[in-house]
Amino acid sequence: MKLKLILFFAAASFFFSIFSCASSEAKAEKAKSESDPEIGEASMKGGERVAIRGYTADKEMNKKMKQLDLEIIDCYKQFTPIGNASEMTIKYNIIIDESGFIEKASYKRGASSFNKIAECIANDMKELPFRPGELRELDYRLVFKPLKQKKKVDPDDKRSRMILSLSEMKKFRTCYEEAAAVTPGIGGNFTIKFIVTEEGKAEDMKITGNTFPDPKVPLCVVKKLSETIFPEGESEDVVEVNFKYVSANPPKMRKSMDIDM
Repeated sequence: MKLKLILFFAAASFFFSIFSCASSEAKAEKAKSESDPEIGEASMKGGERVAIRGYTADKEMNKKMKQLDLEIIDCYKQFTPIGNASEMTIKYNIIIDESGFIEKASYKRGASSFNKIAECIANDMKELPFRPGELRELDYRLVFKPLKQKKKVDPDDKRSRMILSLSEMKKFRTCYEEAAAVTPGIGGNFTIKFIVTEEGKAEDMKITGNTFPDPKVPLCVVKKLSETIFPEGESEDVVEVNFKYVSANPPKMRKSMDIDM
């Protein structure tokens, strides 16, 4: 009987510890969600993407503002001129009355488009219901920040011209010519994706597609690419280059003749 009781308490302790860990993880996940500033991203007509984040010490306010994500995005898109998305911060001072509704959402006024965006969001805020109680005042900071876009290849730029001509450069064609000398008639194409750093070095190379039966050709190009020095630039360039090599002299097919005996 004593052994059974020991086993019972051991099992109970084990399951309690599992439940406690699961409960702690759930609480931590909830706390993270309540403090996460992310509201969403706006895709602008000018092609830009803008990240929207909200910051406040009030967890209920943070949670409620996440429910307004589409309205906030719509206000920003509606009053931002095409191609003029820029970093913006709106600082609200908010008073919530005893019945749980926003009595005031004031902000420091700025340019015309800024005021229209801020007022549009403030009007949407006033529809939010909060828990009733004492009158309370809080601050809420809304930040709009354009995301970094991939740099477009400019044919007038020395670095860009080099990137455009990579697949035809002799040093890379040598990889194919040496392989074709061993296996006449081979051909195919492959794509290499890589980053050209600000200092002009090719890094993080990946072969994203290859139709060559033997990987020696693309691997040879990767090696030579890692030794290539590009002109310096103001930022990193994400580059994807297609190398296509076709044999000029495909092997002749032997003709065969069927003879009936």
